[in-house]
Amino acid sequence: MTVEFTNIVVYTIENHSFDQLLGHFPGADGLNPEREVSGPHGRLKPFALGTWSLAQWSNPNHSWEAIHHEWNHGAMNGFGPCTMGYYRPDRFPGFVDLARKSRVLDHYHCAVLGPTFPNRLYLIAGTSNGLKNDLKPWSFKTFDMPTLFDQLENVGVGWKYYVGDFCPGPTGALLAHALLFCPLLWFPRFRHPPLSRSVVPLAQFFDDAREGTLPAVTFLAPGIYYSGHPPLSLGTSLDSVRLVYETLKQGPQWANMLLVINFDEAGGYYDHVAPPVVDSFGPGIRVPALVLADHLSPGVIHETFDHTSVLRLIEEHFSLPLLGERTRIMPSLLAALS
Repeated sequence: MTVEFTNIVVYTIENHSFDQLLGHFPGADGLNPEREVSGPHGRLKPFALGTWSLAQWSNPNHSWEAIHHEWNHGAMNGFGPCTMGYYRPDRFPGFVDLARKSRVLDHYHCAVLGPTFPNRLYLIAGTSNGLKNDLKPWSFKTFDMPTLFDQLENVGVGWKYYVGDFCPGPTGALLAHALLFCPLLWFPRFRHPPLSRSVVPLAQFFDDAREGTLPAVTFLAPGIYYSGHPPLSLGTSLDSVRLVYETLKQGPQWANMLLVINFDEAGGYYDHVAPPVVDSFGPGIRVPALVLADHLSPGVIHETFDHTSVLRLIEEHFSLPLLGERTRIMPSLLAALS
């Protein structure tokens, strides 16, 4: 039986692999902490991250080039020593408890064997328009390809992109633009009315959720403090995930809502599952992804997805054309809801 829903919420945070965060999850294709990985950095084994372990604060190189080195044509053996750390289940019990209430997607990959911005572009447009690496905050590059939000606007479906560290005006827009967490801020048409009216501060999300006024499609981008991007606190980021879930669950729209929680990319951290090779861009390294709905039973789903699976789900739900070649190849996230 497929879950029926009228509202879709997608919250995407930053830079952790499935093995690092959910490799211990029961029933999942998880991490074997005794397995040695032999590669360019020698013979390495996964290790549990202690409370004061410096490795948890590291920010490994996760550029296109670095991720391809780690991937090593599917050998998954190019990871450096600090990337092999993982979190025990008692480290973030609130997130583990949320996972137990969810459909855990243990073969969900980011879309690109590369960093944040190309992956976030794939999530909303099915392509990065050839971009392989993050842009510099001061870059003048812009994008104009069609996005999911253009499609929704064209057919009169309501949407909002709630953005952390964003407020109307040049200063707030500049900071959120520099973070790369909301790619719409790099599209000139979304900086001006009427489209800019649907790009709003993240704080407004909690009011809208409590009042039951969320639009049909909601995307959430964290601010830097809640992003989970190393060396910032992953615990703080996962607390924000829990807060989003609890706010939605207590709101009047929950009965007809689908919540997707995912990570934009793995941040250079180790994962043992080689992604399928669909095209020259990916998919990329496996990342944590949870799906929740009021009448959706929990469990582990083993089918392979990537970010374009979320895009495809939304487009098919509203009878929209599929954007990007990858979106037409990867299965819809609807397959996880049956």
